[in-house]
Amino acid sequence: MYEVGQRVRIRERVWVVLDDHDGGMGSGDRMLRVRGVDTQPGGIERIFIYRPSGAADSAAAGARLERVTALAAPELHWNPGTPPSQWERLLTAYRLSIAHSAGHLLGLSRTRLVIEPYQLAPVLRVMSAPRQRFLLAEDVGMGKTIEAGLVAMELIARGRGDRILIVVPAALQDQWADEMRDKFGLDFAIFDSDSLSKDLIPRLPSGANPWEYVSRVITSVDFAKQERILRALKKTRWDLMIVDEAHYLAESGTDATPTRTDRSRLGEALAPLCESLLLLTATPHNGYSQGFYSLLRLLDDARFASASDLRREAVEQVVIRRTKKQIYNPDKTQKFHGRTVYHLELALGEPAMAAERRLYEAVTRYVARHWRAARRSESERVTVGFAMTVLKKRLISSLGAIRASLRTRLEGLSDEPVAPDARRGLLASYRAGVPLTETQREHVERQLVTLTPERGAEALERERREVERLLRLAETIAPEQDSKAAYLKRTLDHFCLTQERKVIVFTEYKDTLDYLLAYLEARGYAGRIATLHGHLNRAQRQAAERQFHQPETLILLATDAASEGLNLQHGCWTVIHNELPWNPNRLEQRNGRVDRWGQTHDVEIYNLVLTDTLEGQILKRLDEKLARIREELGDGSDVLSVTGPLDLDSLLMDASAAEEPFDTAVAGADARVEQALREGREALEACRAEFLIAPGAFGPKEYAEVRAAEAVTARALPHPEELEAFATGALRALGGVATPVDGQSHVWALETPQRLRRAGVEARYDRATFIRETALAESERPPALAYLALGHPLLDALIAAVKTDARDGGALAGRMSLRVLRGAPAGFLFAWLGRWQDARGALAAEEIVPVFVGLDDATIPASQAANLLAAVGLPRNAPPDLLASRYEPRWAAARERARALAAERVAERADRVRERQAPQLEILRRDIEVWAEARLAWVERRLARRAEQEIIQGRLLLEEGERASERALAAAETRRQNELRREREVIASRRREREAEIERMERIAPVAPELIGALVIAPEEEL
Repeated sequence: MYEVGQRVRIRERVWVVLDDHDGGMGSGDRMLRVRGVDTQPGGIERIFIYRPSGAADSAAAGARLERVTALAAPELHWNPGTPPSQWERLLTAYRLSIAHSAGHLLGLSRTRLVIEPYQLAPVLRVMSAPRQRFLLAEDVGMGKTIEAGLVAMELIARGRGDRILIVVPAALQDQWADEMRDKFGLDFAIFDSDSLSKDLIPRLPSGANPWEYVSRVITSVDFAKQERILRALKKTRWDLMIVDEAHYLAESGTDATPTRTDRSRLGEALAPLCESLLLLTATPHNGYSQGFYSLLRLLDDARFASASDLRREAVEQVVIRRTKKQIYNPDKTQKFHGRTVYHLELALGEPAMAAERRLYEAVTRYVARHWRAARRSESERVTVGFAMTVLKKRLISSLGAIRASLRTRLEGLSDEPVAPDARRGLLASYRAGVPLTETQREHVERQLVTLTPERGAEALERERREVERLLRLAETIAPEQDSKAAYLKRTLDHFCLTQERKVIVFTEYKDTLDYLLAYLEARGYAGRIATLHGHLNRAQRQAAERQFHQPETLILLATDAASEGLNLQHGCWTVIHNELPWNPNRLEQRNGRVDRWGQTHDVEIYNLVLTDTLEGQILKRLDEKLARIREELGDGSDVLSVTGPLDLDSLLMDASAAEEPFDTAVAGADARVEQALREGREALEACRAEFLIAPGAFGPKEYAEVRAAEAVTARALPHPEELEAFATGALRALGGVATPVDGQSHVWALETPQRLRRAGVEARYDRATFIRETALAESERPPALAYLALGHPLLDALIAAVKTDARDGGALAGRMSLRVLRGAPAGFLFAWLGRWQDARGALAAEEIVPVFVGLDDATIPASQAANLLAAVGLPRNAPPDLLASRYEPRWAAARERARALAAERVAERADRVRERQAPQLEILRRDIEVWAEARLAWVERRLARRAEQEIIQGRLLLEEGERASERALAAAETRRQNELRREREVIASRRREREAEIERMERIAPVAPELIGALVIAPEEEL
């Protein structure tokens, strides 16, 4: 691998390296982006493919591999006249660009985000592991996105995060792009069918793979799993892959009969394409081992043998699991505020609600009759059954929602039968509970409600007349008679007008949102309501969020499109659910918008419940049961896993359609809920006993560990004001402009010279800062303040330019200077770049190694040399004749002596680097041993079960008078033995691969030190 700024020779021309990353061809070949040094005008950029020495033969047919020759820095000759500022500029450039050890938090200085210490603990854990492949399984609202972004920044800082792919549900793409840009300064392209076909592909060479041409990409699960898209993706390699809501990649079923989906197959295809992998989910398991195992296998297929062989010790190595209740302040108080749930109860039986009661009972009778018929017909069980479920949910939601659905149903009752395939497309995803965008979900539900089953014309006409009657009944209820909407308004008046609180009102349906918006605006809330729903684009969503935070806005009306990815906790702690969703997971996601990091109040949740309806009774009881379970278990993900066996849609619809008294139906449904929760609890307890790790706590001890890492990082990196001085000085020296903005400390107006222009570098920055504290304090002042932290393209360009200029002998940076010190020995202080890499070519460590050689050829310990390097020189010069007579004659010999000493010290430190990695590598070695044994045992058990089934089947055939020859039984046994032999070969091969990988990771060797520059150390006393 080649360093940014390094010179190389390709095709007999000299180039400077701009970027070096994996070529995405699965063979170890790499792509080198370079700019020509000896080309005019201005230097031409090219991308070349090369193969590092020792890499395997390329699998990329037809790829032209270039011969790349690294050009060493020119020999450093006697020239102590370089101004000290230029020497310091060069040293700072190297200090800013070296990759530090795993104990540092380099990414912390690269974000303007205020980060909690508990969010840094997982980053330290991930970065200290030999492989950055983890499952982040923390509660909703703890900041998994921030933690993933910090890991990305750490990898970028270490030169291991050039190519990043983020895979999320489609509804979260914009949110992730905003978070990465606003909080980490990372720009990502969103890849979907429109962006590829309209924007990128037309600009690429014919046949080019677009995934290779963009290094930071966000895409959706459903887009990536398409066969054509996945085929192109499989040809690429990524430094880091992040998958949000990763539980949708999990299998279901059992160890013996796993159920794979398009999404689980996507996970299997993506996992091998990346070096580092982060799976993010608040619900990592559903109470059963198979789904959890299928996720862990994506992280490491040679650590977990099977779902029946999960070991807590191995799980702990790759899973970070924490809950809000386990996060404490330094004074041992809980970090997160509490949550209280209230039920706002309303009874349809009240006299004022007679019209609403008639509508409810009439629609319920209609839905129940068709639900019963659909349950008897396999062809209609899914389609018609789901349609009736949608109607019932929308009936409970609002008058606006049920009116819209009845109109849609009426339109669909045509003479032409329509029966969509429930096994494919969005309908299959809808059935499986996979999150769809709001537009997608509305499309599916409309498709369901409009379907026309195969039945006679007379039956269709009867249903059409019935739906017309229901629609007339719904339309006769005036807004003034809408008791539920009136109750909601009275509640909002109490919070918003009396207590001056901001309130979020969640509903499942856009039709309900529109209805409530019109209802409330006509009753005094005009201009005081913001709305968030899935039909808004990114800019509109951001505008709605900003509007909600304005003082005059009191209410946010939101659909479930606002229940994922948005942070609404600032200034709001009150949520009202207009209806309880039938999916407990969705309820938790909604509450998580305010019950999250940054909340300063106890959160209050209010559920509007129609208490004398079966749905209201069961949903209220379920919510209370889950609240008790949450209190007992203390983990939101565990609570949701308990609901795994609960098919709430079918349960509620069956109970509603049952022809029995209300109390009996409620009791029966409640018993079924209780039984399902009991089964889920038992399955969860079994998982806990076998392999689930306990949530990790974060208290005083963990605070101390994070603070220690922050202190080490602060010592390793230049002070922020040094970074500012370096950047502004280098920019001016290159012909750019850096002017302080009047009255604003550490804020600059910058103009960049043409030499630095590249992707991500703007021609002008009206307001920019290099200081994180300034970025945090000034972020709200117009115009926008650019935070130019480490990793910003402009700083990368400046660092590369300084290094290149020093190698060229230019005036921007100098490699040799003079430093006058009081009480120092006379001699030469050399700064060497020490690097250590493993046999894979991966950089294990990098640091500046100072070496001092006195005029008397004496040397000093490395620690003392480091102190000399950090010392501030006196503002004095040495007489030229003194330098010429006393120092210059010793220069060449001292340089060679220093070269030998640097090589010795770098070689000695290789052992320290190896020792740091040894414990983790030993875990990998032990894990592969355990995996091989467990995997073989699992294969043998599976084949034994198959043999038993074949024997039983053979006996049955004999009892029925059929002939089962001994030859057939022997052939079956031969097949089993052959399969066992093949499986043993596969296991042995995988074991050898992992052992070889570990052996390559262990073989850490020093690279020949590179001489950065040198100082003549002149004692003040001899001047």
